[in-house]
Amino acid sequence: MDLTNGAFNRAFLKRRQIRLQKSITRILAFVGDYRQDIWLFDYPSLKLRKYSPRGRCILELTGPGITKQDTFGIVFGLAVDSQGRVYVANTGGRIAILTSEGRYLRSIVTKKMGVVTALAVDEKRNSLYMSGTPAGRIDMGQIAHRFELTDWKHIDSFLDVPSEVRTRHLTSYNFGSLDVDADGKVFIVHQVVHGLFKYDPISRKLVKFPGRSQYYRPPPDFSTTRDIHEILNREGEWSRVAKVWVVGPRIIVAIMQHTPFKYLLEVYDLNGHLIATDLMTQLTPVGRDQQGHLYFYDEAHPSTLVEYSLRGISHEGE
Repeated sequence: MDLTNGAFNRAFLKRRQIRLQKSITRILAFVGDYRQDIWLFDYPSLKLRKYSPRGRCILELTGPGITKQDTFGIVFGLAVDSQGRVYVANTGGRIAILTSEGRYLRSIVTKKMGVVTALAVDEKRNSLYMSGTPAGRIDMGQIAHRFELTDWKHIDSFLDVPSEVRTRHLTSYNFGSLDVDADGKVFIVHQVVHGLFKYDPISRKLVKFPGRSQYYRPPPDFSTTRDIHEILNREGEWSRVAKVWVVGPRIIVAIMQHTPFKYLLEVYDLNGHLIATDLMTQLTPVGRDQQGHLYFYDEAHPSTLVEYSLRGISHEGE
């Protein structure tokens, strides 16, 4: 079976397949560091693993090492900086900071700010961004925050849910995604309204990103947990913006749609002008590295990663 369509192959260049030495079940969080090592969080083993570029397992961690009983819990957000530090955001309300060797440095407590589902580092402006949903507060919706990287001081918050849609959605569905461009603009997926937003931290202006993806059909409203699986399994009836990545002067948006392929990708410039669309794949996009390469995996063979680069974009070190 073809896992990608012709439009996808014209836009993306397949670079290689990486066979992971230690098998995985499901990737909840992923990031590639500046040495081209791969960090990922495997579920349900609840293990954070570091792999070499060839797939050798270098580290396997079950917790940040504060106590012998300490664990990561469930991790949805991973980020790295140029010093090799790794930021691990769990759903228990904490961001753990590790060295490149996996040694625990410190934690940022985020319980009051919610369950963190995405992280992004902007070293040029000394900022760490996080996105998530306040635990147990359906009425507050999805909110994003900015911290200083040096003393971890909270700078500001942005993004919210219109009051008329807050109570019609479950917090368990509000898993966001965000990334930062070279000018410090933040691109963030807003799961409740199923759209993509652009935030300028200098002017503190938040605007709807003018991408075509905003016209895709969101899942219908649901009010009980019994509705979730029934609605989300109605293939072909819905689609939603799932991931966003900044690759040089381009924005890549992944839209979950289930049929005829599981994901549709679109490419925009930084101002929202559509460059390529209908890029279909059965592979699951999981993240990018610091050189701008995207990584996917086949859920039928989850221990094999596939690395792609966007054609026409020069990448660092190449």
